[in-house]
Amino acid sequence: QRLSRNPAGTTKGRGGPPRARSLFVELTLSCDPKRRRMGSMRFGARVVLAGAVVFVLGVCLLLRSDGNNGAGGVGRASWQQRPLRVSRDRLTVKDNVFHMGKDPIRIMSGSLHYFRIPEKYWQHRLKAMRHLGLNTLTMYIPWNWHEPNEGQYDFESEMHNVAEFITQAGQLGLFVIVRPSPYICAEWEWGGMPAWLMHHDDLQVRTLDPEFTTAVEKYFDVLIPILAPLQAVFGGPIVAFQVENEYGSYGSDVDYMRWQKELLTSRGVVELLMTSDGGPQLPAGKAPDVLQTVNFQSDANRQLDMLRDAQPDKPLMVMEFWSGWFDHWGEQHSVVPADVIVSTLENIIDANSSFNFYMFHGGSNWGFWNGANMQEDMYSPTVTSYDYDALLSEHGEPTIKFWEVRELLERKGLIDAAHLPAMPPLPAPPKAFGTLLATTGSGLLELLEVASVEHLTTTVTDTKPLAMEDARLNGQGLGFVLYRVPASPARGPLHGTLMLSGIRDRATVCDGGGNVMYVAERPRDSKLAAAEKAVSLDKDEDLVVLVENMGRVNYGDTLDQQHKGLLDPIAFRPSVVADQKQGVRLLSPVVTSGLAFGPEWLDQAAGVMPAGIFGDPVPAPALMVFDFEIDDKPTDTFVSTKGWSRGVVFVGTFCLGRYDKAGPQSTMYLPGTLLKQGKNRIMVFETHRVPDEASIKLVGHPRLG
Repeated sequence: QRLSRNPAGTTKGRGGPPRARSLFVELTLSCDPKRRRMGSMRFGARVVLAGAVVFVLGVCLLLRSDGNNGAGGVGRASWQQRPLRVSRDRLTVKDNVFHMGKDPIRIMSGSLHYFRIPEKYWQHRLKAMRHLGLNTLTMYIPWNWHEPNEGQYDFESEMHNVAEFITQAGQLGLFVIVRPSPYICAEWEWGGMPAWLMHHDDLQVRTLDPEFTTAVEKYFDVLIPILAPLQAVFGGPIVAFQVENEYGSYGSDVDYMRWQKELLTSRGVVELLMTSDGGPQLPAGKAPDVLQTVNFQSDANRQLDMLRDAQPDKPLMVMEFWSGWFDHWGEQHSVVPADVIVSTLENIIDANSSFNFYMFHGGSNWGFWNGANMQEDMYSPTVTSYDYDALLSEHGEPTIKFWEVRELLERKGLIDAAHLPAMPPLPAPPKAFGTLLATTGSGLLELLEVASVEHLTTTVTDTKPLAMEDARLNGQGLGFVLYRVPASPARGPLHGTLMLSGIRDRATVCDGGGNVMYVAERPRDSKLAAAEKAVSLDKDEDLVVLVENMGRVNYGDTLDQQHKGLLDPIAFRPSVVADQKQGVRLLSPVVTSGLAFGPEWLDQAAGVMPAGIFGDPVPAPALMVFDFEIDDKPTDTFVSTKGWSRGVVFVGTFCLGRYDKAGPQSTMYLPGTLLKQGKNRIMVFETHRVPDEASIKLVGHPRLG
């Protein structure tokens, strides 16, 4: 349920921003959904109310419990059947040791991202964590996932119910460390910050810029009331919060970090606070009176020495022990051998340090949500798979690392493997479904000429192309932008050289019939000049440029430079210049249209396509449809895009993610939760060239490189 805040400060939508599903408070309030609203109540009043009633409600509800102490009954209607934590033990620091209540504890944690895992598989991934012997879940919360448009919040739809995820972890006996910073990195689109921030001219992120702080505070006014009642002090599983994220790699403003801390404490967060940085960045990333933790993959002793130097006499914690690494398009698949991870982990354990596997299980970068990196001025977008070479594979299967880590933990006396919960079976083991032939398809420009589809596309006309953020394309921050220079007597024919600069990130240049003339990518080296290519268009042909936002940078010092689309005017140089003064000219006007491929647009686009393909090739950019049936219960599978060039895959109207012939991955994980017994539909939007035989395969194994 998407929600928005109107200027008066009240909420629109069913029930307002959902109250936190506290292990105690929500059990009572959820019986009356009309009472689950924020309204104009001040957060402080809510916390006082929660604190006053939590103990009585907890005891009463515990007595009413049916005694179930397993992980079952996790549906939204089964809150009263869940076991409850009533000890309210809290994570504290005493000298150089973590304590849970009165007992010393080593945090053995793993990172899972609820937004990268189908909601029906959350339980499986969490149970696998328990089978390994870990005692804590560590999790990010991406701001742009929950507030994709300013003032419109989503904490309840598929893969958005963060309180449900935390509660499920608690029911399985896991403590939870929450990392709710407005910036999370995580190889996620713009590090979790929403694109609409760029509607504010010259806004500087991760600073005390008033426009940035105001936006963050409004978001935290909604987010923290969801999390606060789930804290250990109220009997919930949250034992710690992280302040900002790897700030030492970006800045060193102590006042900014003090404000980040107060964002939490002023809204009712009372649990232990931590920061997280690489070893060399620890001095710059600290916050006043906040425990520091360190991130690394190797050289554990040196990194932990830096942490000791930064804060003597405090417990050691590796917030991110990188179990693998991520991939960029056009590069080799990253693999970190299991023996390297196990050896480093042994050093961490021998140093008496706590640790968190980043990642325990990676998941997938659905849709257009992948991030990117600038590597010495080279733009490198992250692939769809976030397998990360982690302990669990992208589809949830234990890897060799999982079993070797488990053996080490047992050998070190940190777990009793014989008494750990059983390893859960895969919910829907992957299998192959064979080859699918396209049942219909259409060129993109043909679709946009159909009124029922065209009215769903936001259009703005200006003297120059507008960046995705500047055009305000109905809030669109992801996907594609289509630029059209209409045919007109003033423009005339275009025979000469087209010059495109400021491409962010890939431009497909077409004639008025939708035929691809050439593809111009954002220069891998940002210092290179504009892309110049010969074109030939008659006076009655439109010039069309489709630009793909391939993912905003999620790490480094270029976070304030993430506009997408065409950032510069479209220039043209005639091949024959009658007047020497004419030379290069800027094409105008330019019609800018947003293409977010929303569910309604996709449904209508498929509905207006021809009934079948009759042998003629479909010119790219094109949307191809594959209808098929599944006789048995659906299972996980993998979409092989071998033979295709570049584009996006949809299952129904859910955007699975991008594919690219550059690799390294050539399959895309398709969870069985997106399929159904009976009729199914996959759509492929190809930007470059549709294969002569328009087919895809559903295979039983991933190919990541």
